[in-house]
Amino acid sequence: MRRRLASIAVIIGLAVVLTACSPPFIGTIGVERNDDGTLTVLIRVCRDYVETLIVDPINSFPNAKNGAPLSDRWESVPNIEFPLSPAVESAADVPFPVDEADLETYVLYRLWAGSREGNAFSGQFGASELAALKPGEVLAGPTRDDEESEYVRDDGRGGTFMIVSRDAFEERAEEFCT
Repeated sequence: MRRRLASIAVIIGLAVVLTACSPPFIGTIGVERNDDGTLTVLIRVCRDYVETLIVDPINSFPNAKNGAPLSDRWESVPNIEFPLSPAVESAADVPFPVDEADLETYVLYRLWAGSREGNAFSGQFGASELAALKPGEVLAGPTRDDEESEYVRDDGRGGTFMIVSRDAFEERAEEFCT
């Protein structure tokens, strides 16, 4: 009995330690298509700062309806990391850190900005979904107020994001911070 209780205590302790080690979400990221066809990353931080921007491959694209990868090729795609200098303490608009043509078509991506203080994320997108952005549109992560049908693509096989205007993105970022 003691051994069982000790095992349970160890498992609970590990769960507390592992969840306590994750930095909090301190902001949000959007990707805007400009009139000239280029992309801009909109970084909005509520508190503290972020000092690194990463293009993060997170799954295959498309993926299975249950979210499982359809192939493992995406796992060999490295993160692309860019220092933000100076660090972003409130808001910054920075050029998209990669040539869009260099994104792999079989990879689901997200943008991640962070530091030891916390993290900010974009919605999840494939290269084709990013290429479909029209000038003035912003790819943003969904919020708790969005209906799943508005952001889940292709019955769960595509990215998870909202398309909003710049003004709507700014409102969503402000709401995120309150």
